[in-house]
Amino acid sequence: MSSQSARSDKILVVDDSPDNVFLIKTILEEEGYTISTAENGISALTQLQASPCDLVLLDLMMPGMDGYEVTRRIRGDIKMQQQYIPILLITAHDAPNVAHGLDLGADD
Repeated sequence: MSSQSARSDKILVVDDSPDNVFLIKTILEEEGYTISTAENGISALTQLQASPCDLVLLDLMMPGMDGYEVTRRIRGDIKMQQQYIPILLITAHDAPNVAHGLDLGADD
């Protein structure tokens, strides 16, 4: 059995840059992951409440609700706490506040 056919992990990619989403989605789908996407924090939270995933790849720098706030809301949501969802913060920013993201509940 190939690794692609054995995978069923669902990953939510949250980024306001369509180019970044396309790149991440293409790479992960080639590895056999099931990918859903959201272009902002509100959409990400709505999707997670409707259908939890196995991992969130979350951009820090988004207009409106940034990745820090999305992380805080995920970790503060009782329903989402029932199934722990790892959160990996991603950013193109030179000096993100990693400690702040980790304090809010991000995994890396």
